[in-house]
Amino acid sequence: MRAASNPVRLGKYSLGKIFFTICKYALLIFAAFCALVPLVSCVITAFKTKAEYNNTNVMTLPESWLYFDNFITAWKQANMGKAFLNSFLVLLFVLLGSTLFSAMLAYVLNRFQFRGNKLIRNLFMISTLIPGIATQVTIYQIMYTLGLVIAGRNHENRNHRGRHGVGRHPDLALLHVLRRQQVRQHEIQQDLSLLKIPVP
Repeated sequence: MRAASNPVRLGKYSLGKIFFTICKYALLIFAAFCALVPLVSCVITAFKTKAEYNNTNVMTLPESWLYFDNFITAWKQANMGKAFLNSFLVLLFVLLGSTLFSAMLAYVLNRFQFRGNKLIRNLFMISTLIPGIATQVTIYQIMYTLGLVIAGRNHENRNHRGRHGVGRHPDLALLHVLRRQQVRQHEIQQDLSLLKIPVP
């Protein structure tokens, strides 16, 4: 009779399990590093003077952690008080709405067994894994089409006059990118039509 092949073990753990654990924690550390480095660099840069910002690396520590002029300037010029109020109102209504609909959906999926129950669960889980930043362009385009982006329409011409308009209205920068994408897509469709290639 052939002896069963046993995996190599180091103590009570197999070699494969140890390797998998090392790879898992290495990946988690790398992901944490990628997520934290931009935040740390932003915090460090926020306390730098203009001369330090121009002459030092982004990860170089500032000479003084008590330099708050950047925060004062940003609060006054960007109208941060109104921005925080708008964010709070959006958060309040979105939180109430999502809690209400999520509670009803969770009740139905847990109390009743029907065809497609697992499919709905899996689709919901997959949607929660999509980062919000990946859908911002699409959401902005939908909101602009529906006429919900008032600042973008009122100051759209200023976006083409220079960088000043884009700097004062951050949504115009994204609008400019969308416009360029639409123009590029139109040019590609024209090229494909000249080559007599069907466009979907």
